[in-house]
Amino acid sequence: MKAKKKRWLFVLVILFIIVLVVVISFFYVKKVPKYSDDPKTWVEEKEGNINKINIEKATEGKGYFNVNNQQYKSLSINTAFGYDGLYQGFIFKNKYYDENGRLLMEITQELVPNDNILQGIIIEKFDDGKPFTYIFLDEDWKKQFPSINVAWGKNYQNFKKFDFKKVIEGVYMDWVEDDFERFNFDLGITQGGVMVGNIVNGGVGVLGVGNATVLALH
Repeated sequence: MKAKKKRWLFVLVILFIIVLVVVISFFYVKKVPKYSDDPKTWVEEKEGNINKINIEKATEGKGYFNVNNQQYKSLSINTAFGYDGLYQGFIFKNKYYDENGRLLMEITQELVPNDNILQGIIIEKFDDGKPFTYIFLDEDWKKQFPSINVAWGKNYQNFKKFDFKKVIEGVYMDWVEDDFERFNFDLGITQGGVMVGNIVNGGVGVLGVGNATVLALH
């Protein structure tokens, strides 16, 4: 009789454990966000014709934008990428205003097409240990600079024409596989970077940056 009770007790404990695991798994799966590699899912359309590039979605929860840089944290990588830009040769950090206080260019994840402000953001992410760079620009870039280029690498030795791939109306994207050689051994420090704008290829490196309009990530 005691042995029978012990068997029933054992069965009940096993059933309880199974139910507990199922319940925990259900809530865990429900809470874990699902990410997509389709750039369209990274763009959130807001009121006021604002298209926000969601860096968390783009980096599968590993990155975020904090005005001055993009933070990237995973189990094996903890680093940050800085931004700056040039407007007709004038350097700026996040925003460029003319002498009358009019905003002409901005590094931002919130893109507003057709407002005569050049807006864009560059996102760095890692897939299978390889760095990839995604460049988002708004309609104003395409109107003012219909032909621009991308340079990237430790010495900006890689060069290609920016392909205005439409993500949604008024937002365009292109991407490159970044140069792994520009990262140090733990990926915490970088050299060189990625830039997009009306730059020209100098064979090795970039020429014509002085008077260029450029969005850059380092």
